[in-house]
Amino acid sequence: MFRTKDRVPSAHEIKDLAAAGHKFTAEEVRDLTACEQAVSGLGNAIPDETTGPRRHGPAATAQSIYDAQQNYADLAEKLVGKPENEISRHDAKLLHSLEARASGGDVQPPKGSLSSQAQKIVDKRDD
Repeated sequence: MFRTKDRVPSAHEIKDLAAAGHKFTAEEVRDLTACEQAVSGLGNAIPDETTGPRRHGPAATAQSIYDAQQNYADLAEKLVGKPENEISRHDAKLLHSLEARASGGDVQPPKGSLSSQAQKIVDKRDD
């Protein structure tokens, strides 16, 4: 997806992809990092604190979203197998936070999402 050396998508474009439901892969993050380094001229630099993905740049944004998507998927898998009476308010809040971050961080999970369902379960039980 990011195998071009002519143009690297912006961090905003990366977030838009996530908000549209794109699930990033480790390969895409690696490709984006390599492209960003090639375009910036850092591809052959000796690694130090000034090389690698720019802070808040496209590759760092993609890595952050990829990590959030993996964390969300891991927690979702655990909660789906849990009995409803064992889902805590903390579980529901954490799931909501991870779902928002997995979508680029600028979008609240929609009604009917897994995190909203978990919150409904907790609210109904605790009322």
